[in-house]
Amino acid sequence: MSLDNTSITFDVEYLIKYPDLMLSIFGLVTNLIHLFVLSLKVSTIPNFIFLTFICGTDLMQLVTSGIVQVWAVLTYIEHKNCIGYMNHVDAGFKFLRVWSQYFSLTAAPWITVIMAVTVIRNKKISWHGARRYAIFTLVASTLYSSIWILNAIILFQYLPYAPCSADSHFQHYMAENDNWVTNSTILMAVIEFLLEFSWNFGCLVLLLIFLVKKCKKKYSENGTVLLLLSFLVPNILSFVGYRLFTNGDDYATQ
Repeated sequence: MSLDNTSITFDVEYLIKYPDLMLSIFGLVTNLIHLFVLSLKVSTIPNFIFLTFICGTDLMQLVTSGIVQVWAVLTYIEHKNCIGYMNHVDAGFKFLRVWSQYFSLTAAPWITVIMAVTVIRNKKISWHGARRYAIFTLVASTLYSSIWILNAIILFQYLPYAPCSADSHFQHYMAENDNWVTNSTILMAVIEFLLEFSWNFGCLVLLLIFLVKKCKKKYSENGTVLLLLSFLVPNILSFVGYRLFTNGDDYATQ
């Protein structure tokens, strides 16, 4: 596909990157402030280790997402509405962006669940214990997101090199081939679904336990509940919106 303007749909899609970019800048500044405040007490308050971990993953995602949005704005200004990737460097950076998103979307929610479990148990966690939980989550999330993105890179090598193409090469390859690459991609999709389902189900169970204990006035903790809801509610809303307004088809090269 040429790099010229394609349609009003793509023009609107690229124009949305402007408010997205402003929100990313705002999120970057606020997270830097949060990180500074947390760093003052992270060596004495165990839960601050979890919060610092969440803040760090958000920062990484905001930085990579912000760079992608700046690039999208520049390509729009130059009248180069490009679906997918423009060259190998662009494709490589988008893989890096997806890796950071998977890492952040895996690590931050699960560390929140761990923090919620420690609150429910009403047992004070030690600083070293909190650090062990954070390190374990960091390693597990890094391995999972790395395996996922490595599988995507290997699959990308089997697809034709097609910069700025709206053709669904990924869908066609998955539908027409049955080999270890397609099987591993399907397996990763199943693992992703199971992880997301177990996390959402676990959050619902934890929230119910919170409500029961709150009614019984066993403790007055509210921050962890709000933190859980900050992850759970957007997940539910995005899933509902995705099902309502799309047919479940995405461009694999994006």
